Amino acid sequence: MKKVFRIYAAGDRGSDARDDDMSEREFTRFCTEAKLLDEHTCTSVAVTQLFYKVQEVDESAQLKGVRFTAFLEMLCALAFMKKPSPFVAPHHKLRSFLEEFVIPLAKAKKER
Repeated sequence: MKKVFRIYAAGDRGSDARDDDMSEREFTRFCTEAKLLDEHTCTSVAVTQLFYKVQEVDESAQLKGVRFTAFLEMLCALAFMKKPSPFVAPHHKLRSFLEEFVIPLAKAKKER
């Protein structure tokens, strides 16, 4: 997950850019490329609201982005948004979410 975070936190700034915080634009790009956005629960508005809500809680953020730990929190929230069934254990939701959306994206980025 750290590698995915670093790739998107660097954004279009190149490999020399500072990659210890992720902007809302970079997070939205991650969600788009991971094919997370849909028309029901995981809309672009919901993703933006999630980013700013987590940013409020992330004490280490400096109004411009979120740190890796906040990114992990957002991944957990996205897992629950994409897999809302109350009958699936939280750890199964997260594993399924990562296997379906995040890991394939990481593999694709690694191949480039």
